[in-house]
Amino acid sequence: MMCRTGQQQEPHEADEAESSRGAFAALLEDSAEELYENAPCGYLSTLMDGTIAKINATLLGWLGLDREAVVGRMRFTDLLTVGGRLYHETHFAPMLQMQGEISGIALEIKQSGGGRIPVLVSSSVKHGSTGEPLLIRTTVFDARQRRAYEEELLRGRKAAEEARRQSEADRARLQDALAVLQQSLLPDILPVLPGVETAASYHTASPDRLGGDFYDVFPLDGKRFGFFLGDVCGKGPQAAAVTSLTRYTLRTAALHDPDPVTALTTLNKVLHERYAAGSGDPRYCTVVFGTLEPDPDTGQVAVRIASGGHPPAIVTRADGTADFLPTPGGLLVGVLPSAQFTAATTTLAPGDTLLLYTDGITEARTGPDRTSLYGDQALLSFARRPCRQARLRPDRSPDRTAAALRRRPRRRHRPARPRRPDRRPPDEEQPMSPLKITTGYAATGPVLKVLGELDYDNAPELSELVPTIPLRPGQCLVLDLGGMVFCDSSGLSALIAAHRHTQAARADIALAAVPAHTLRILRIVGLDQIFPIHPDTASATAP
Repeated sequence: MMCRTGQQQEPHEADEAESSRGAFAALLEDSAEELYENAPCGYLSTLMDGTIAKINATLLGWLGLDREAVVGRMRFTDLLTVGGRLYHETHFAPMLQMQGEISGIALEIKQSGGGRIPVLVSSSVKHGSTGEPLLIRTTVFDARQRRAYEEELLRGRKAAEEARRQSEADRARLQDALAVLQQSLLPDILPVLPGVETAASYHTASPDRLGGDFYDVFPLDGKRFGFFLGDVCGKGPQAAAVTSLTRYTLRTAALHDPDPVTALTTLNKVLHERYAAGSGDPRYCTVVFGTLEPDPDTGQVAVRIASGGHPPAIVTRADGTADFLPTPGGLLVGVLPSAQFTAATTTLAPGDTLLLYTDGITEARTGPDRTSLYGDQALLSFARRPCRQARLRPDRSPDRTAAALRRRPRRRHRPARPRRPDRRPPDEEQPMSPLKITTGYAATGPVLKVLGELDYDNAPELSELVPTIPLRPGQCLVLDLGGMVFCDSSGLSALIAAHRHTQAARADIALAAVPAHTLRILRIVGLDQIFPIHPDTASATAP
């Protein structure tokens, strides 16, 4: 050990140096023979016919054999299992003869007690000075831990495959159960109406979710028939419960009083008391309800209709013209304890059609990049086409339902066959715009900027965020929707939940920079009667 000039080495440092030198010297005394015999792998040398000429203690220990019983008495193949012998004769030995060496071959050797050890074998041929082969040197590595690891991986793979198969089977059973439940929420067939053809098409966004759309046509008395079509907020079992309650409430209310306004008023009361006031979990729907009264003398059908926040029906005339049937003033059903509904009337002459639909059609994605909405005008143009064969199946859309009531031309007497619900596979999903919400503050209170899509998948983010925003009585929560590109019924639910939260906090709420498409929806569903709407955040936060 080197020390600085003038420094003496401490006694304990000298002892440590001496100990290190002793350990190193002992390591040098380890002979090559001892290294061979006690190596962490097995070594053996065989003659060209496979007779074992030399074997180390490590391999003998694995085999449980004595050296005298092996050297000169056994061949290398005697150490292998039956399968290993076959592989040695058909692959290992020929490859070794051609290449002169072979490495990493997985085999199994037998133990004296009957056990087996997985090993990795590498061999090379030693040649003499004239090139003749003299012997074969073989190295054997214990692969038990590797085999255990591989078996664990295989077990994991099998478990994953079994879980996948089970998941697919469970999903298939779930889809079957959902299909049965969905069928129970829809009419099996549409009734035959005198002088009127009826047809319906129903397509859910995914077979893994219960759709929220519903429709029905049913007799009221000997002369009149009732019909309705609507869309419940959300999807899944909760939506199915609301759908069931809505269908039976409307049918019962119509039998008691078939007036469309009265039927919707009754439904509004039932939904609000059951969900908004009762459970604190507001559930609502949009629905159009009406009655048909055919006149056999004139051949016309009198239609009386009212809407609760639902897109307007389309009336297509026999001459090819078509237009929306305005039903103004209708509010989402179940949002407020009292809501105003207005009835509209029209008459269907022979060849005319009354088309009802849900927003799944008008909000369908179209265009090369599938980012544009199909829209009301495209649907109206479709209704005006003589062939009625426009493409209405986008690559990505929510649930969509359409029902048509057509006054049969007098020259036809064949009843129309009602269409069963559409069971086509779901459309291919397209990438959505992610939702981003930023929080700011103005003198009047907090301001939330909503960017992206406020839909079924993203709307809960807004619903969960709003209650965490500090809001004092008298303040105004402003929702800036200028960056919002899409809003469906779940998004509307999030807005309604924000409205309820501000009411509970004795504060106000306002919407700013509402996109034109969303503003149209707010007006259709009547939420423009609830929310103050401003052109921008500056006007919404003005003192």
